[in-house]
Amino acid sequence: YVQDGAPLSPVPVTTPQQPLFEIGSISKVFTGLLVAQAVERGDLALSDTMGRLLQGKVSFRSPDVAGITVQQLLTHSSCLPRQYGGAVNASAVATQLREGDRTSLWAALAGQTLTQAPPCDATYSNYGLAVLGEVLSERYSKPWIELVRERITGPLGMSDTVVSLGDQARRMAPPFDGLREAPLWDMKAFVGAGGLRSTPHDMLLFGRAILAGRSGPLGAAAEQLVAPLGPYEGGRIGHAIFVVGPPDRLSSSHDGPTGAYRALLTLYPDTGEVMVVLASNRQASRRQLGADLWASRYPVRSSPVDVAASLLGDRS
Repeated sequence: YVQDGAPLSPVPVTTPQQPLFEIGSISKVFTGLLVAQAVERGDLALSDTMGRLLQGKVSFRSPDVAGITVQQLLTHSSCLPRQYGGAVNASAVATQLREGDRTSLWAALAGQTLTQAPPCDATYSNYGLAVLGEVLSERYSKPWIELVRERITGPLGMSDTVVSLGDQARRMAPPFDGLREAPLWDMKAFVGAGGLRSTPHDMLLFGRAILAGRSGPLGAAAEQLVAPLGPYEGGRIGHAIFVVGPPDRLSSSHDGPTGAYRALLTLYPDTGEVMVVLASNRQASRRQLGADLWASRYPVRSSPVDVAASLLGDRS
């Protein structure tokens, strides 16, 4: 657990050979940043549809699915379910995340139907972000991780943010589910939705670069990443990163659970703080930690507030 820029002394994070952790769905923020960079280059538009981007790759059964836009995938408003093919129980979801490849992803998209034309109210979709990650890979004819290396981790010096471990496997923090050892999650087509591994130091570098905005190493794409594009569960969402709070005290964040790890990245632009939490146990309570952080940053008055009855209106 490291917090950079806070009034309290942060835990040192520059020790060489830090352990690696799966960061799960924080990988979606990298996909969002790749999209922001592609839009900045003029290679993509948020209004581009899957029918256009995957022409000749996917024969869509449903025109509604073909009409899903890049922005709708980024903001979870595409109407796509959380997973494809009816995978809902934990075992089926885990299997799909680990084993789903591009062939099965494109086949699912080709046969997908929707109950309504998008946009829908935002509903979290690993499926949708996996599609977006593979769309980027198709667009540039490179694996998603190569795009990440070329455009994000390489320029930022994030040498420990990887997908394939190779001879670095020994550096993975031992994975657990409670008291039981648990498997690592190697991903294929879902890599852009959840397949990265990283260290506290690298994640702080990433957070600092985002907070630096257009004057930082990521340029205007960093600013676009956190600019709200739509609503999400009482807050807002940018390029696959959640944004909450009033204009003068915004927070941007994403968490990342896998089968044996828990991760949380939170950015506070007003104070310049970056908070990273990485745990190597599925039972670590990231939700409670997140709730405690929001409660301290956005306190709610517990004392009674006097309100004139005339202001409440007629409740009959």
